[in-house]
Amino acid sequence: MLSDGTRLLTLTGPGGTGKTRLALQVAAELVGRQRDRSADALSRRAIVPFVAVKLLRCSGQWVKIGGHPCWRVEKALIDMGIEYETVAGAAMPWQREKRSELIEKTGANRYPAIEFEDGTVYREESKDMEQTIREGRLFERTQTGAKATAGASPEASGSD
Repeated sequence: MLSDGTRLLTLTGPGGTGKTRLALQVAAELVGRQRDRSADALSRRAIVPFVAVKLLRCSGQWVKIGGHPCWRVEKALIDMGIEYETVAGAAMPWQREKRSELIEKTGANRYPAIEFEDGTVYREESKDMEQTIREGRLFERTQTGAKATAGASPEASGSD
């Protein structure tokens, strides 16, 4: 695949069939090959697995100011070219207890959160989520991503 000039490959299929696992494994192998050549031509951005995530966010999608937590994370996903689906819920602070899907998946009632294809849900303060996305480390937050980076060198794993 690499020798024929393929730069983008889209994996499709039903949930649970291993698309994310395959994308992460290929990405890890590409990073390993690139490290072996001691070159920086392949950036983290170039190996982000192109799989859909669900962005659990408030329904106030018209609010597009830098400090708004949901917009901050959504904008980072857009800027990094990460395919996502929006799952909007109750927007107002006094409606937090109506955020049943968010509460069920995260145990908390604050947006935003990201659900991966493998069912893992990632939630931090929005500024930290934005940073993780922009650094190309979002997919390390999945169950399969954590396993893929566990065997990598400390500087490559993004461990805190």
